[in-house]
Amino acid sequence: MNDSTQGAGRIALVGGEGELPGVLAQAGRKAGADLLVYAVEGLYNAGLPADWSFGIGEVGRLKKQLQRDRVTRIAVSGRFYRPDYGAVAWDMGAVAVLPRILKTGLSGDDNVTRTIMGIVGEWGVEIVGPDAIAPGFVARAGAMSRRKPGRAQLADIAFGAEVIAGLGRFDIGQCVVVHGHRVIAVEAAEGTDQMIARVADLRRQGRFRSKPPCGVLVKMAKPQQELRMDMPVVGPDTVRHAAEAGLAGIAVSAGRVLLADPDAVRAAADETGIFVTGVEAEGARG
Repeated sequence: MNDSTQGAGRIALVGGEGELPGVLAQAGRKAGADLLVYAVEGLYNAGLPADWSFGIGEVGRLKKQLQRDRVTRIAVSGRFYRPDYGAVAWDMGAVAVLPRILKTGLSGDDNVTRTIMGIVGEWGVEIVGPDAIAPGFVARAGAMSRRKPGRAQLADIAFGAEVIAGLGRFDIGQCVVVHGHRVIAVEAAEGTDQMIARVADLRRQGRFRSKPPCGVLVKMAKPQQELRMDMPVVGPDTVRHAAEAGLAGIAVSAGRVLLADPDAVRAAADETGIFVTGVEAEGARG
């Protein structure tokens, strides 16, 4: 992981949906990064500042802008969704790489990410992760809240890490909810917050009967995950939703999960009384 934001060339932060691109850009500039924000039209929050914007199919236009701005590194932040490729307005610069892009429609998200990285890398631009912009946002090992997990919860964290590692081979999910060595929910295409909402529904339906607070949300990168473009994220809203669903806490893999706003995550955990902790990969597997 890179621990410096300075002296390594200009970064273009490609921003998708959500508040994270704006928070990350602000933190990076505060840390001294030479940074420009490139907004993806239709995804990027119009209320956030951006230096330039482009459509998802404007591959050639993006390449020219990177050259014009003398960008040497590119990072990606925010939520992105696999588009309806037939509805995308592709520019002429996309023609040469379009077969490679369209082929990703038949594969998992990890392959999509690697294909995009390969194309951008051919332009002579280095792909960097969020740690190159705001290294302090990457989860560290140990408790990040006043409350800490107990022995039973540590066992559930280890079990959840094993589940994610096993499912990761099939490019499924980054997150599970476990309790008593039982899988309560697995994240699919709906995302983490909607998965937590399903856990709350299970409680209301009486299918998750254990008295709250109990259950641990475990969020970790899949074994083969490309962290530079697709690092899992936990933010303060996730903490609040977990608490509302009656969960006892959240565990993330240290160095492999991004905290959308570390201070806000910590404050939300302490306010709601749940734990947030980072675990080393080896420790997570038990």
